[in-house]
Amino acid sequence: RAHGARAVAGADGGRMPERWRCAQAATFLGVSQAHLRQLVFSKSGPFFRVSARTVVFDPEELASWLQSRHSEAA
Repeated sequence: RAHGARAVAGADGGRMPERWRCAQAATFLGVSQAHLRQLVFSKSGPFFRVSARTVVFDPEELASWLQSRHSEAA
């Protein structure tokens, strides 16, 4: 199974929050929040702009995006 697919499930087996803020997404991806903001600024990766200053991330889309990035590197 893909790395991201396992990480989306909660430790207790329950569903994760439907949307993550920058800190949660950065931790999941293993990058700094500053790097994640740069990706958002350059419109790279899956994110949703809720308002002019608020961006959220879907955990399942992040997992798929991360898996596709690893596939491209291989």
